[in-house]
Amino acid sequence: MAEEKKTSMYDYVNAGFVALGMAMGEKVGLFDVLIKLSEDGSWKTTEEIAAAAKLKERYVREWCKAMGCADVIEMDESGVRFRIGAQRAVELRMAVPFATFVPLLSQVFGDIESCFQPSGPNGVSYDKYTDFHKLMNGLTVAAFEPMVLPCLFIQMPDLEEKLSSGIICLDVGCGLAEPSRNLAKKFPNSQFYAIDFSASSIAQAKELASKDNLNNVHFFAMDATQLDKDWTNKFDWVTAVDAIHDQAHPRKVLKEIVRVLKPGARFSMIDVKGTSNAYEDKKTLGSGNSAGHYMASLFHCMPVSLYFDGGEGLGTMWGAAVANELLAEAGLLDAKTFDTDHPVIMAIAVPPNSPTDAAEYFGANDIKEGDGELSTLFAKPGITITYTVDGRKLHDGIPLASESPDQLWKGLLTRKAICQLRSMATADENSCK
Repeated sequence: MAEEKKTSMYDYVNAGFVALGMAMGEKVGLFDVLIKLSEDGSWKTTEEIAAAAKLKERYVREWCKAMGCADVIEMDESGVRFRIGAQRAVELRMAVPFATFVPLLSQVFGDIESCFQPSGPNGVSYDKYTDFHKLMNGLTVAAFEPMVLPCLFIQMPDLEEKLSSGIICLDVGCGLAEPSRNLAKKFPNSQFYAIDFSASSIAQAKELASKDNLNNVHFFAMDATQLDKDWTNKFDWVTAVDAIHDQAHPRKVLKEIVRVLKPGARFSMIDVKGTSNAYEDKKTLGSGNSAGHYMASLFHCMPVSLYFDGGEGLGTMWGAAVANELLAEAGLLDAKTFDTDHPVIMAIAVPPNSPTDAAEYFGANDIKEGDGELSTLFAKPGITITYTVDGRKLHDGIPLASESPDQLWKGLLTRKAICQLRSMATADENSCK
């Protein structure tokens, strides 16, 4: 038994070395070259591979042997000829961009070590991660358009037609904005806005869009907790691709998203397929995928959030349960979580007309909490209430009605809280069943 555990631990260590080699292969272009050379199914020597890649043969030889031993690429019995099959090429295009994060995250090893210490910093600045947005863009290219976008269109069957006719879209935390730029090409009648707090990423995105002569995509270096004040009720579709869990203040970001959505608009959040329970993550995603994403969280997503004052540090694996709780807090109800064609990516789509009309759910006009009467719900504007769900205070002083009773604040109440308050008002214990 002890020997089996020891071997398993060595497998994990060796996998780290292999991932480093995969990252190098991506960096110097060896995967692309060998995939191209292998299209006819023939084996290639390291001399042929090196010549095609314009690299030193000795280094190419050592890399090919390592990748061949790991079964990342195919190696024949001679040990000196290699190829990449068509199916493996598909798998590599999906996995290799993630491998590039191994050297990236290694840059901050000492910084993360310091964060562990009681007297150390709370987190790590984005500035410490060289080329983060470029590498993240590689992940997005590999996953969003081929594996995620088609699933969004299936879940929202009228979305593609609306994009063709012309709507206004916003991507929050866009990085280099590959999805927005590609959508802008495909749907010229629609307008695409993309924001990120990184000014350098926005500058690169603008340059890339300019090369493609795109006039229907607009970029802004902007704090997602303070979107443009003139954007209230502006957008028909808002997306956040692998972005919300990195935010220092995700609740504020989601409330801003609620503000800028038009009535009946849609919000789509694409994120890692966590369950909000590590044990279930292991069962659902497998040991390697779940552990890998928890480590990516430890070395990036969590510390970049905690770096800011009051940062929540949700982490990569915050999961669907926590995500839906935060969405509901912000007033985005009826969110539907569904799998995509990517093995570790989920999408959460909020349908139109999601913000709750409280009048539909309350069975009585008068709401009481303890001994304090809160008066008639809609008769008096500016009514507030403090409430808890499962013993935890969710909000303090939530306005139940705005200046005009028919202008309900969109970040109103979760369905569970509405049921709880309705039960209090009607003394009906079955009102939520």
